[in-house]
Amino acid sequence: MIGNYVTDFHLKDNQKDLENATEQLSEYLERDITCDMLNDIKQKVQDKYRSVRNILQYLAHCLMQENS
Repeated sequence: MIGNYVTDFHLKDNQKDLENATEQLSEYLERDITCDMLNDIKQKVQDKYRSVRNILQYLAHCLMQENS
C-alpha cells in the first residue's frame, strides 16, 4: 500500500514536469525563429528532450519495480 502511494506521488509530480516541458517546447516552436536564434532554440529543445527522456526512464523503472 505504501508503495502505491509513493508511486502515485512520483507519477503526479513527474506528470507536472512533463506538462511544463510540453508547454515550454510549444512556446519555443510558436516563436518567430530567426537564423540568429536557431542554435539557441535547437539547444533548448535538445535539453528539454533529455530532461523528458530521463523522467520517462525513471517512471518506467518505478513501474517495473512495483510490478516485480
